[in-house]
Amino acid sequence: PPDTAYFVGRRDELKVINQSRSHPLMVFGNPGSGKSTLLSRYVQELTKKGAQVLSFWVGRNPECATGAGFLRILLREIQTRQLVLDKFQWDDYSVAGVIESSELLKRALSNLKPESSDLVVIIDAVDQWGKDDPARNLNWVPYSGQFICSSLDDEQRQCFISQFGDVSILPLDVLSREDAKTLLDSWLNRDGRKLQNRQKTLLIDAFDGMPLHLRILYEGAIGWHSYDDTSDHLPNSADAGIKQLYERWTSESEHGTTMVQRTLAYLTSAPNGLSESELLELLRLDEYVVASFRCRSPQSPSIDALPEIIWSRLFHDLEPFLAERHIHGELLFDFYHMQFRRIAEKWIPPVILRDCCKRISALFLLNWGEQGINTAERVLYKLAPALKRSDEADNLFLVARDHSFLKQQDNICYGLSLE
Repeated sequence: PPDTAYFVGRRDELKVINQSRSHPLMVFGNPGSGKSTLLSRYVQELTKKGAQVLSFWVGRNPECATGAGFLRILLREIQTRQLVLDKFQWDDYSVAGVIESSELLKRALSNLKPESSDLVVIIDAVDQWGKDDPARNLNWVPYSGQFICSSLDDEQRQCFISQFGDVSILPLDVLSREDAKTLLDSWLNRDGRKLQNRQKTLLIDAFDGMPLHLRILYEGAIGWHSYDDTSDHLPNSADAGIKQLYERWTSESEHGTTMVQRTLAYLTSAPNGLSESELLELLRLDEYVVASFRCRSPQSPSIDALPEIIWSRLFHDLEPFLAERHIHGELLFDFYHMQFRRIAEKWIPPVILRDCCKRISALFLLNWGEQGINTAERVLYKLAPALKRSDEADNLFLVARDHSFLKQQDNICYGLSLE
């Protein structure tokens, strides 16, 4: 879940969530408004109280990539934690769809043990399920108990209202200026940095109320000198700030267009992130990246692969906006907020995105062929979505008909439709 070490404000919102014990609730807000962090804070508070809570984070867990996958994992957690009465008869849900899983879920929730009756289920970012996902309309959500989700999709909000009424929506408003000042000071203290009071005022005046926007403003400001006044160049939104970052990194005095575009394209094309060794391998052998390096550094020795130090320089700038995720025993790097991926998909030329996606699938396909069935679980959850995104139908068919893939698809829920 998102880090809450520097969580500020949102006292009224947390109070509303605490009072919604008898009905489902949707936290609704714009990208970067702090929905995930708010839910993470609530999970933290429930855990401290010893409450029964099951939390899931779409976009951060490949097993939740589809609604059916999420429901199967939810059922698995309820069964594994033995939250239902001993007499309850479990149906086989390992390959169940949304309808079958939702019916089993309703029966399971109506047979909770007395000590589990306060169960809270939290699912973040349901808007990230595909437009054709049968769970996207949320009509499987149980009518009783505390079930909390978050979304930025207005159609989902309307569906939720039609089922549970206006009381089921918690709109997430902007962060107040006072809370923004507190958050800004906490980041400065954490990093041992200082800004002049007038510089802090510049940031707060430019702040549009979205916590993500403040974070981007802050990361740009910590490089200021005490005499700097760059108010004319401050982005007026998180989206504008992300684009500004990307454009700044592409300058010849920084990392160059090719290195930045293709690095971001690799990160964008891997739905659950890449390990550092995978990203380095992709960049090291990318002839476009190597050619760009030779052009920008003509005095460097002749090489056939990108020096690792070139990646290290870009990683230094990327690091504040990346998150480390432990998935299936691997440490992967991914954008810490989905908005960085969304902006990159629009900002990077489509031809570069397609090419980088094909290179990722080729790398994973090589790993699939070399590592074999014993490590299928670690490879497939990356390979199958990459093949699908790169539209490589032949290779996708070869993987999809493989026995070990079919077994892993059933058990782990990769979110790849076999149709």
